[in-house]
Amino acid sequence: KLLPLAPKLAALPPQQLEEITAPESQYQVGWSHGREKLEGDKLDFSKGSYYANPLTDDLVESMLQRRRYNAASQLGDGDNDND
Repeated sequence: KLLPLAPKLAALPPQQLEEITAPESQYQVGWSHGREKLEGDKLDFSKGSYYANPLTDDLVESMLQRRRYNAASQLGDGDNDND
């Protein structure tokens, strides 16, 4: 369902593209342009990408929950070292 929307996405003005950018997901969700690095610190401005997951309506929140779970799991692993 997303692929047919690609031309509409590409035609959006920069302000609207910025509204669908999700830096809190480290640009793994939503619009990304000039965020990925090619070589060293050189940013890639040659293309734009839109990242989505059809399995959830709120991918950013899903990713943040997973990161919180992973962080809590790692902290739990460290507590077992003192047993």
